[in-house]
Amino acid sequence: MKNFFHNITLLLTCFLAFSAMACQADDGEDAAPTVPPVDVDIELHGQMPIIAHRGYWQGDERPRNSLAAFKAALELNIYGSECDIRQTKDGVLVVCHDDKHDGLSISRSTYEELCQHPLANGESLPRLESFIQEFKLSSSRVKLVIEIKDCDIDDLLSMVINYGVADRVLFISFNKKFCNQLVKRGRGPQTFYLNGDMTPMQIKNKGYAGIDYRTSIYDTYPSLIDQVAEAGIKAIVWTPNDKESIAGYISQGVIVTTDRPFYAEGVKKVGSEQ
Repeated sequence: MKNFFHNITLLLTCFLAFSAMACQADDGEDAAPTVPPVDVDIELHGQMPIIAHRGYWQGDERPRNSLAAFKAALELNIYGSECDIRQTKDGVLVVCHDDKHDGLSISRSTYEELCQHPLANGESLPRLESFIQEFKLSSSRVKLVIEIKDCDIDDLLSMVINYGVADRVLFISFNKKFCNQLVKRGRGPQTFYLNGDMTPMQIKNKGYAGIDYRTSIYDTYPSLIDQVAEAGIKAIVWTPNDKESIAGYISQGVIVTTDRPFYAEGVKKVGSEQ
């Protein structure tokens, strides 16, 4: 009997240890020290609460996630321009939504190999550094919204910090691991979670700046916007593309990520007169 209880205790101890490790892995905790949150201004300053989804793209002239689309977005009076980033085999941070570019795996290809396959407008697959160089030179108030698909967080932060644009950037991701790594490095006030599986209060407790959920999540949970207000965080929605939906979200204080950033003109802001 004594051996029986000893074995049960041992098994329970192992189970609890394993559970703790699993939770830690799920949350993406690592050995990096937690630093105080960075004070970053993420408020609107006269801009329309619109984020251009993959830039202000238009056909082959300005493909999605191209440098040309990003430059065009910087000319609009909107809140931000979003892009997706991945990392190549040789460590280059590139702007690309999918894990493959023209059939080549991003993570298994060198940047030189990927450059042999230009975008529709003739651009090489953009480096994030090219976006940031353009961003640094611009006097635009548009924020650079970086969706982290897959990359080394320290490489990313080193780049935005070294170029002096870290306070003009937002980070978004479906991956809690990346979001938690950003929080541990003091970037929680710039970090938004995309996956839609946490409540606003859970988001606040994680140290994130807010939610960035798809329209279907807002439709499923009509009280979500009120919960965001109660939690004191911010809300972004993706990707409504018709004027009526965009205006509806904006009227409730939600920032809208859309493929139609030109709809920003004439759309009523929250609190404005009819």
